[in-house]
Amino acid sequence: NPCELTEGLLSWWDTLLGKCLEAEIEDRYASGKELLAAYEGRLVDAEKERAVKEQATRVEKERIEKERRAKEQAARAERERIEKERKIEAERQAYSENNRISEEWKAFLSKPNPFINKKEQPNTDVAEKWKAFLSKHNPFIE
Repeated sequence: NPCELTEGLLSWWDTLLGKCLEAEIEDRYASGKELLAAYEGRLVDAEKERAVKEQATRVEKERIEKERRAKEQAARAERERIEKERKIEAERQAYSENNRISEEWKAFLSKPNPFINKKEQPNTDVAEKWKAFLSKHNPFIE
């Protein structure tokens, strides 16, 4: 078979050449015109088959590309959602931290300030806590 001997040769060559080499004359092509018509018909059929395969391949590639884009878009949307949730959580934590600091300030401010009245003996425990708090929350105080 020619197709077994030549890589890439289409299988209809086996049929076409096989009929030319039939042992019985009646089984062969009756004329060169009949052989040419069969050959041209096979070429047309082969071209149609190739076009159909190309179209199928193109459609499949388009489907794959469309799926890839959809996955990318879904992944992008998911990343944006996660980033938005992170920002919301960071804002919530910052708000919570600000409220905590405000509450600490209120607690400290509600206590008597040992530095205001110098005549009285200052409460060193409260004073040390006051200094620690201020140094913790104010970078300009050492």
